[in-house]
Amino acid sequence: MLDRSRQQSARRWGPSVLSGDASYWIIFALIVAICGLYVSYFIPRGWIPHDDGTLAQSAERVLQGQFPHRDFDDVYTGGLSFLNAAGFRLLGINLLTLRLILFTLFVLWVPALYYVATRLTAPLYAAAVVLLAVAWSLPNYPAAMPSWYNLFLATFGVATLFRYFENRHSGWLVASGVFGGLSCVIKIVGLYYIAAVLLSLVYYEQCQARPSDAVRLHRTPLYTAFLTICLGGFLGVLIDLIGHQAGSGEIFQFLIPSIAITCFLVWYECWVPSSDGVSRFGALFRLVVPFSLGAALPIAVFLVPYYASGALRALFDGVFVKPSSRFTYAALPAPAAWKLVIGGIVVLGAFLVCQLGRSRKARILIWLVALMLLGIVGRYEILYKSAWMAMRALVPLIVLCGVWRLACRGATFSLLHRQQLFLLVSACALCALVEFPFGMDVYFLYCGGIVALAGLGLVAIERQHDSFALITLCSVFLLFALRLNGEFVFTMGGKFTSSQPLKVLELPRGGIEVPPKEAREYAELTSTLRSHASGVYTFCTPDCPEVYFLSSLHNPTRTLYDFLDTPDGRTTRIMNTLGAHGVSAIVLNMSHSHSGPPPPELQRLLIQRYPFAQTVGSFVVRWRE
Repeated sequence: MLDRSRQQSARRWGPSVLSGDASYWIIFALIVAICGLYVSYFIPRGWIPHDDGTLAQSAERVLQGQFPHRDFDDVYTGGLSFLNAAGFRLLGINLLTLRLILFTLFVLWVPALYYVATRLTAPLYAAAVVLLAVAWSLPNYPAAMPSWYNLFLATFGVATLFRYFENRHSGWLVASGVFGGLSCVIKIVGLYYIAAVLLSLVYYEQCQARPSDAVRLHRTPLYTAFLTICLGGFLGVLIDLIGHQAGSGEIFQFLIPSIAITCFLVWYECWVPSSDGVSRFGALFRLVVPFSLGAALPIAVFLVPYYASGALRALFDGVFVKPSSRFTYAALPAPAAWKLVIGGIVVLGAFLVCQLGRSRKARILIWLVALMLLGIVGRYEILYKSAWMAMRALVPLIVLCGVWRLACRGATFSLLHRQQLFLLVSACALCALVEFPFGMDVYFLYCGGIVALAGLGLVAIERQHDSFALITLCSVFLLFALRLNGEFVFTMGGKFTSSQPLKVLELPRGGIEVPPKEAREYAELTSTLRSHASGVYTFCTPDCPEVYFLSSLHNPTRTLYDFLDTPDGRTTRIMNTLGAHGVSAIVLNMSHSHSGPPPPELQRLLIQRYPFAQTVGSFVVRWRE
C-alpha cells in the first residue's frame, strides 16, 4: 500500500531521479550549465574589504601552522580557515582562491536544489525555483562567507533526508548528520540546521506512531511529557538567545515561527493516537542516534588536534563565549514587525490575485502590472523597500501557513508530503536565524535557497495547485532578484544602486575586481607600508585584516577584530608585543569599523612611538626611523 502511494506521488509531483526520465536529465543539464555560467561572471566581482581580509588572513595563519582560537581569534568556528588554507596551498595565495573554492561547492549545490524541487513538482517548475534560489545567492555577494557554506550544507542535508523519507535507509540519516556537523565546523550557526532536523524527526516519529486505521490506542503520558520538556527546553534556549536583542522584528521573524512549530508538535502529540510509550522511545532513538552520530563525526575529527594540544578550552571560548560581544559591536536590528506584516500581506494578496485570475485576459493584465512594477521598482524607494520587505516576510509567512495547513488539512495529504513539508518549514524557520543578530538585508540571502524550497513545498502540497500562481510569483521574485545582482551590498535593501564599474585589484594577493578608487588606495597603501616596514610584522587597527594579507606582512597579535580582544590590559599588551617583534610601521584605519576607534591612550602611545605619518585614503601609515 505504501509503495503504491509513493508511485502515485512520483507521477503526480514529478519523475524520480532514478527513473531515467529524459526530461529530468535534459532540464538538469541545462539548469546546471546556466547557473554555473551565470554565477561565474559574478564570482570575482566586488568585495567588503574586512570580510575578504578576515577569511584570507585566517587561512594564511593556518598555513603558517597556527590554529584558530588557540593561536588567533578566528571569527568563526575554524573549519573554513583549514579549507581555505588547503586552497591556498593548491591554487595560490590570493583572494580569488577563496571564491573558487566557494564556487566549486556552489556547482554541487545546484543539483541538490534541483533534486529537492523535483520531489515536490515537475522538472520545469522545479527549474524555475532553482533559478530563483540561485539568483538570491552568490550573484548578490560572492565573497566566500561561511554562511554560504551553511546554506549549501543545509540543502545537502535536506536532500538526504528526502531520500530517507522515501526509502528509510539509515545511511541517509547519517549522511544528513554529517552535513550538519560539517556546517557547525564551518560556522556554529550550523546548529540551527541540526535543530530543524531534530524537530522534523520528532514529527516523523509522530506520523509513524499513528495507526492506519481509526482505532484509538491508549495515551503515552511519559513519552508526551519527555517530548514536551525537550521542546520547551529548545524554546527556552531560543528565547534566551533572541532576548539579547528582542525587538518586534526579532520576535515576529525569529521567535514566532519557532513557537508555531513547537506548539504544533505538542498539539499533534496530544492529539495523535499511538502505540505504547516504550516502542515510541525506541522509534525516536532509532532516528536521532544515526543522525547524531553523523553530526558528531566531523566535529570529533575537528576536535582531535585541539585535544592533542590541550586547546579545547580556547576553542570553546572562541566559539561560544567571545562571539557574545557581537551583540554589542556587530549587531543590527531586524525590520520592525509592522513592516514585515505589510510585506506578508503584499505576498498573500498577490497570490490570491493570481489564484482568482482564471481568465486569459485577467492573467495578461496581472503580468502587465507585475512587469510595470518591476520596471519602476528601482526608481521609487518605497517600492524598492516594499519588495524587500515582501521577501523578508516570506519566512514567517511560509512557516505559519505551513503549520496551519498541516494542522487543519494534514489528514488530506500523503504521509510523505507531510514529512517533506514539515522538514522544509522547520529548515526555513531555523536557518533564517542566520540573520540574527546582524539583520542587514543581505543576510536574508544566506537562507534564500531554503526559503524558496519551503515556498515551493507549501504551494505544491496541494494535489492540484495552480501553476499560474506558482510561476507568476516565482518569476516576479526572480526578475527582482536579477535586478539586484551586482548591486552595491551596503545599500541593498535601502535604496537601489546599479552595478558600479570595477577594476582588478592588481596586487600579488588580489585577483578580484573592486571599485577603482579602492584598487588604487590599497595598492598605494601596501606599497607605502612595505617601504617603511623593516621586518615581516606590522600592526593594523581597528578591524582591517585585509591590510595584513594584501601587504604579505604578519600580524603579531591574536586579533582580527578588536572587539574580540580582551580589554583588560590591552594597551600595555599591544605595545609590548610591538616592541618584542620589532614592528617599525603600523596602519590606523580611520573609516568605519565594528569596534570603533582605538582607546585614546593606545592612540597616544602609537603616535608617540611612530611619529612619522602619511595618509592614504581612509588609512594613516605611521612609522619610525
